[in-house]
Amino acid sequence: MGLSINYPVCVISECSASKGGGAYYGRLESCLLTDNEAKTYGGGSYYGERVNCTIYGNHARYGAGGTYAGSTRNSIVWDNTYGSYSTFEDNWEGGAFTYSVTKPLPDGEGNLSTRPGFSDAANGDFTLTRNSICIDAGDDAV
Repeated sequence: MGLSINYPVCVISECSASKGGGAYYGRLESCLLTDNEAKTYGGGSYYGERVNCTIYGNHARYGAGGTYAGSTRNSIVWDNTYGSYSTFEDNWEGGAFTYSVTKPLPDGEGNLSTRPGFSDAANGDFTLTRNSICIDAGDDAV
């Protein structure tokens, strides 16, 4: 495919697609992807590049509720699910992670798997609490 679309500073919410409910390929930078759904894989994002993003509360039917493949840097991928009849936590499948927060803990430099510490994600407030492990945990060179 090789699409070369850049999405800087955006909110992608309540979208649906066969693959990549929120985003399909492309580069996402400083974006929030929430409440998106994929009929197959990648509820939040399918392939592509994600930098300084928050990917939360997305769903996919078969796997990778948050991200499927691609690269994820300086990002939070949390509380995403998959499944047809019941939901199972499934933040990511495949791809490369660096300086990101998700679980299970992926290979890659600077990754963490501890709850990120959002102020009130259930009500759409993704600001970090002052004791969040995410504060100053990223790579400034990105």
